[in-house]
Amino acid sequence: RRLIAVRTRGERCRIMKAVKVIVAIAAIAFAVFVVYHFQQRRQLAQWNNQATQLIGQERYDEALPLLEKARAKDASNHVIWKNLGTVYDGLGRPKEALEAYQRSLGINPQQPEVQRRVEELRKELKAAGA
Repeated sequence: RRLIAVRTRGERCRIMKAVKVIVAIAAIAFAVFVVYHFQQRRQLAQWNNQATQLIGQERYDEALPLLEKARAKDASNHVIWKNLGTVYDGLGRPKEALEAYQRSLGINPQQPEVQRRVEELRKELKAAGA
């Protein structure tokens, strides 16, 4: 069965042209999405890499805004959360460090070093009465 009753060859040609235009627009939209997505991923990687270098130099206050920007763009990235935990830890903010580490583990539980730090922070916070 036909969905659209086409009476003339001219109508068929107009419909086919319209379909081609719609397909072309969809292809362009998809290409724009792909380019945007990869640019976002590249930017996230740059922020995270810069923050990682700063963490290695114990420049936590400079790493924090980079990681906060990265987290705002992708809150499902366990590495960003782990690095945020490290920064908060280095800045002497154990409650925030614990929360960030827990978020990282919630996304990827296969991080034994993060799990160990979570346990240590829980003990420290409990001992401090926090």
